[in-house]
Amino acid sequence: MRSPAIPGSKFGIILNRCSEEDLAVAAERFLSVARDSVIETARGPVWALLSMGALVLPAQAEDPNLAVARAEEALAEARKLPSDGIVIYRPSPERSAARALNAESASEIVRCLREERFRLAFQPVVCARTGKPLFHEALLRMTGPTGATVSAGHLIPIAEKLGLVRLIDRAVVQMAVATLARHPGARLSLNLSGTTATDPRWHGQIIDLIAAQPGIADRLIVEITETVALGDLSETIRFVERLRGLGCSVAIDDFGAGYTSFRNLRALAVDMLKLDGTFCSHLAETPDHQYFVKSLIELGHTFGLKTVAEWVESEADAALLRDWGVDMMQGNLFGAASLETPWQAADPASAMPFTLGQMPFDQPARPEEDDMDKELFELAEASAARLAEEEENEELFPPPPAQETVERYERMLEGDLAALRRAIAALDGAFSRPSAPETGPETVGEPSFADLVSDTAFRRVG
Repeated sequence: MRSPAIPGSKFGIILNRCSEEDLAVAAERFLSVARDSVIETARGPVWALLSMGALVLPAQAEDPNLAVARAEEALAEARKLPSDGIVIYRPSPERSAARALNAESASEIVRCLREERFRLAFQPVVCARTGKPLFHEALLRMTGPTGATVSAGHLIPIAEKLGLVRLIDRAVVQMAVATLARHPGARLSLNLSGTTATDPRWHGQIIDLIAAQPGIADRLIVEITETVALGDLSETIRFVERLRGLGCSVAIDDFGAGYTSFRNLRALAVDMLKLDGTFCSHLAETPDHQYFVKSLIELGHTFGLKTVAEWVESEADAALLRDWGVDMMQGNLFGAASLETPWQAADPASAMPFTLGQMPFDQPARPEEDDMDKELFELAEASAARLAEEEENEELFPPPPAQETVERYERMLEGDLAALRRAIAALDGAFSRPSAPETGPETVGEPSFADLVSDTAFRRVG
């Protein structure tokens, strides 16, 4: 069964009157079919392996949406197995805690966006030779309910799942543009999420925000993570071209974490490589990282690109990087990220911290952008409410009676079940049935849906 709720190369199978023990047997037969099937291609034979996530209804889910979500959880665990296999859903305190955190985070994202509680902190990126700041990276922070300002990094994965990260990215660009407009001596870099960097529908919004304030593009560096750039190279190239056309510089962030080829690096036409901090941290104590980082610096210079070492925390690490010719360094050794602006403002009153509501320019939003924003906000609020309700129901309310749940499933999935039964019937007709055993009369009875599927798979493999 294919469903909009089951994306990509995933398929759903429903087995009627199937116990957990029967489920394991049927699943193993499906896996055997895949293992023993050879797919002939123009380049030779290939084999497919399956990962399966399963659950038993109605005991483990009381509605179709929850059933799909928990089957996906089980599938995610199955894909971690060293080979093909099946994982049957089990309640997990860890998953419940993660779901509660997701619900809380989703609500927090919506509140921060609506109440303009996101802020920017600025960390210096210094010249490797002189130690003087050349620019600052703008890092996202949020003001909590108590007024304390904390990192917002933990919200980004949740925002990406909810589709809200585009609005967060736009807020970061707005705040960065405002900072550059107020501080003529400022030069900033900011990191865009992979969702925004590879979504052409949002490129126009980012470009328009930068272009709306004259004189700031040549002081802005847009960072795109290496693994993101490689994920959709053609869209990234087009976005980079548009940014550079405005006068912005572009950097590949976390360079070394992916597998950029020489051809891709040249095609991207960026200005700067920011080396993955996991390799630059504790560099003096890690000989393997030393060889790798030195090679990355040499690679950057071969292509005429500036190189930045991130997460530099000790003078010993900095000395090695200087010897290898790195151009710039960033890390707590040279200064932690700070909410205080380190530049003199053009207007003294504007040196105070600001929020999104204090933009120095008036840029009317296009109607289609308002529609996109509204749709995203509604999606986020609905997701936050659903996550919270799911967590509350799981903890406080027992599942409804089995018969009631089964009847609700049958009503909601009537069309899919009918189509699946027809497909199974067609498969049964396509295979030759073995002759009845001669040891005695065969017991006649109506086979269950699970029996039909399992029998078909069993006869397929032999």
